[in-house]
Amino acid sequence: MKDLFLLTGHPIVLDLYRAYQSITAQHSIFTIAATAFITYFTVYVIYQVYFHPLAHIPGPFLCKISDLGFLFKYYSNREWEKDMELFEKYGPVVRVSPTCVAFSDPAWTPLVYHSKADRTDHYRSFDQYFGIFAIIPHKEHADVRKKIGGAYTKAAVKKMLPAFQKRINRWCNNIGDEYADTGKVFDFYPWVSYLTTDVLTEQCFGTSLDISGMRADPNRVTQSLEDAMFELGTMQRWPLLRNIFWGTPIHKFFTPKPTDKSGLGILQNVANQFLPDRLANPTDAHDLLNVLIAARTDPKTGEVDRERLDKDVVLTIAAGLDTGAGAIRNCVVLTVETPGVLQWLEAGNFSDRHINAICVEGQRLHNTSQSAFPRVVQDGGVQLGPYHIPGGTEAYIQGSAPGRSKKLFGDDVDVFRPQRWFEMTDQEWAHKERQLFVWGAGTRICIGRYFAEYEMMLFLRAFFQEFEVILHHVGERYWQNLMFYDGGIQMELKRKRKGPPLEERPEHIVVDLRP
Repeated sequence: MKDLFLLTGHPIVLDLYRAYQSITAQHSIFTIAATAFITYFTVYVIYQVYFHPLAHIPGPFLCKISDLGFLFKYYSNREWEKDMELFEKYGPVVRVSPTCVAFSDPAWTPLVYHSKADRTDHYRSFDQYFGIFAIIPHKEHADVRKKIGGAYTKAAVKKMLPAFQKRINRWCNNIGDEYADTGKVFDFYPWVSYLTTDVLTEQCFGTSLDISGMRADPNRVTQSLEDAMFELGTMQRWPLLRNIFWGTPIHKFFTPKPTDKSGLGILQNVANQFLPDRLANPTDAHDLLNVLIAARTDPKTGEVDRERLDKDVVLTIAAGLDTGAGAIRNCVVLTVETPGVLQWLEAGNFSDRHINAICVEGQRLHNTSQSAFPRVVQDGGVQLGPYHIPGGTEAYIQGSAPGRSKKLFGDDVDVFRPQRWFEMTDQEWAHKERQLFVWGAGTRICIGRYFAEYEMMLFLRAFFQEFEVILHHVGERYWQNLMFYDGGIQMELKRKRKGPPLEERPEHIVVDLRP
C-alpha cells in the first residue's frame, strides 16, 4: 500500500498516507491501552471477589469491587433501609464496599467500638469543619475530649436548663401568637430549627440570634449544615473523591469561609460577630461558651486558642442544630399521628418518665442521624458471628438495626409504642437503651448527648402542655445523613389554656427530666 501511495507522487495523496500512518499508530496504542485496562480490571475483580481478605463476607457484587454501591445507597435517601434489606438477604454481616463491612447485631458493638478503636478516613470529610468529631486516632481524641468534655457533662448541662426553658417558653409564645391565636396552618419544620438555633447560639455565642422572635432566618444559619450535607455525604462514601480533595490543593478552594453565602461558612461568620465580644468582656454566665473558653485557654500564657475555639463552637451548632431539630420533629409527629399516645401522655400528667419514653421510642424507631460511623478493626481481627473480620478492615453497625431488632423489642418493632418502656424494669430499660446506637457507642459516644436530650424533653413537655396539635400534612421522611421531610410538616395549633406568658409560669422551669 505504501508503494501505491508513493507512485502517484501527488502531495494530497502523500498527506493522506501520512494521516493513515498516524491513525494506524494511534490505533495500536489505543488497542494496547484498552487491552491493558481490561486485563487489569479483570484481575482486580477476580482478586476482590475471590482472594481479598474480605472475600468470604457476603454482599452485592458491585459493593465487592467498588465504592459505587455504598454511594448509590446514600443517593437513594433510604440508606438505612437498603442496609436492612442487605441484612435480610445476606445475613448479619455484609460487605458494603471493597474495604468495609456493616453489621446488625448490637451484641457485637463493643468488639468494634472500643476505647482503642481508631476512626477511619471516612471522617476526613469533616476535617476542617468539625473539630473533635473529625479526629481519627483514638489517643488524640481522648486527649482533646478531656479538655472540652467538661462543657458537656450532665452536671454542666443541668446548669444551662433554666436558659433552655426560657428559650423554649419564648418560642412557644412566639408560635402561639403567630399561629395558635390566628388559626393559620403553618409549616412546623423550619420553626423547630429556629428553636434549636436560638438555644444553641445563646449557649455558644453568649447571645441568642432570636430567629423565632424575628419569624425568619435572614442569615440562613438554620440551613448551613443542610447546604453542606450532600457534598459531605458523597465525600464520606467515595474514598477516591475524598483522597483527591484532601490530597491536593483543591480543598483550599472549597474550605468554608466567613464570606460564604451558604454552607458552614455562615456559622463562621456568625462566630466572628459574637465571640470577640465575650473574649473582650468575660462574664460568669453558666453557658457552654464559658466552659469552652476555659478549655481552650493556655494555663501558662492565658491565651485562648481562637482557631480551636471556633471549631468547637461550629461543631456544637452544626452537630446539634439539625440532629436536635430532627429528633424533636420526629417525636412530635409520631406522638400526634399515633392513636392513643397523646391521651397516654396526658393521663400520665406529662411526667418525666412519660416524656423520656416518647423520646427514646421515637429515636428507636427513626434514628435521626443515619451516617455510617465506621471504626478500624484492631490488629488480629475480630469475630463477628460466623465471620472473622481481619485487622485493618473498616466496620460499622447500621444505626437503625438495634432499634429494629425483634429479639430486643418484639414483633411490633415497626410500631411507635412508648408504652413498651413502661413494661420493663429500670434495669431492662437501661440495658435496652444502651443497645441503641442513637448516640454512638464506646468512649466516642456523642459528646453533646445530654445537651440534646434535655433540650428535646423540655420542649416536648412545654409544647404538648400548651398546644393541641392538628396535623394537616406530613412530608415523606428521607435521609441524607440526617432525617428530613420532603414537603415539610403542615399543622394547626390551638391553645389548651390561657394565662400569662410562659416565662411567668414557674411550673415550666424544670431542672431535671431524666428518670
